[in-house]
Amino acid sequence: MLWGGEVELGRATSALGEVIAQGRSLNLAMVEAGQATVYDRYCDERRYSHAEQAARQEGQGVRAVLGM
Repeated sequence: MLWGGEVELGRATSALGEVIAQGRSLNLAMVEAGQATVYDRYCDERRYSHAEQAARQEGQGVRAVLGM
């Protein structure tokens, strides 16, 4: 299942969406693994910010390489 919409980002328009496979959000899985960043301006679901915070604390994904 794919849900999406468009958001104005200055002069550009970006497509935003959520991919669900077998009942699980791929977007959330990427954040949990430290492979994606949450932009609070566009996402108001706390589960994403909580997952990002946990990934940062655990040094997951790109954070492990970049020391973020």
